[in-house]
Amino acid sequence: MDVNPFVYSRPVAPEDVVDREDEVRRLLRNAVGGHYVRLYAPRKYGKTSLLKRALHAHRRRVAVLSAVSVAMSGLAIVAAIAAWIARVESQPGFVNDLARFP
Repeated sequence: MDVNPFVYSRPVAPEDVVDREDEVRRLLRNAVGGHYVRLYAPRKYGKTSLLKRALHAHRRRVAVLSAVSVAMSGLAIVAAIAAWIARVESQPGFVNDLARFP
């Protein structure tokens, strides 16, 4: 019986992300430079794992980096997405800083 060695049912631990050094560098360069970064791809493509890897790599630096993770898989139209963001960003804890990011 063949066993698939790839985890795709959940995000992987930062240290288990492989062969994504270039993407991590680009992500951090833009984020630390003060630019907003949007990761988009179909479900299960590793967006959360990549973000967690970048935040993990950044922990050794001095600058503070914040991340916001938004799952939009239940929001079908632009108006619903905008309303959701407006509602959520007004709640305490909207921005998860580096130390608390899951």
